[in-house]
Amino acid sequence: MKKLTLLVAAFLIVISATVTAQKPFSGTIKMKSQITGTEDPNVIANTPPEMETIVFGNKSKLVIKSEQANISVVVNGDTKKTYQIFDIPSIGVCYFETTEAELKSKQEFVQFKYEYLDEERVIVGYTCKKVKLTITDLETDEEESVVFYVTKEISATDALNFTQFPGLVGFPLRIESSMEETAPGAMLIMEASEITLSDLFTETDFALPTNAKNIMENEELKKMFGLTEEK
Repeated sequence: MKKLTLLVAAFLIVISATVTAQKPFSGTIKMKSQITGTEDPNVIANTPPEMETIVFGNKSKLVIKSEQANISVVVNGDTKKTYQIFDIPSIGVCYFETTEAELKSKQEFVQFKYEYLDEERVIVGYTCKKVKLTITDLETDEEESVVFYVTKEISATDALNFTQFPGLVGFPLRIESSMEETAPGAMLIMEASEITLSDLFTETDFALPTNAKNIMENEELKKMFGLTEEK
């Protein structure tokens, strides 16, 4: 009996060590967009381009490239900070920093209510559960609904969602939102089209560039971004 007890204890230690040592998700997620419910070419022309997000544990980085500037949006779920980083050829690298306290202040009069449903869908090999979000403006009582399909295989917490969808558990691989205000009956759907795992990402991929300037601490940059009052 004593030997059996020791074997069971050893087995539990091995299992515990395996779970603890489990690597965080590390990879690239490509999202494609489409607009349904309308044939208006002006609306369809505004379909967002394919986006690519790097995810490493509780950190994510979305990169948007254009001729005018390269923009990176970094979400750090560990520090609860987010950065918008602009790489502008004629100016250099500059950024906005937003803390969790600042985000909560902006969301003070907004209520997020999540309903986790039993419906499931497999998206690029990942099992996702359907979640319905009702966003309520507490000042006007206006409501807006968003539908997600989230997977816990990429993130099992809400660490990557605190900027836009605080409290949403799991990583959304499909987002369905109404375009009622601009195009009645139309829906914007964003869905993962490809997920590539990689062991090449590290903490430094989500760090601020050493030469980056804080926009809110630079009067010239504040003026350029229209953040100063005209005298």
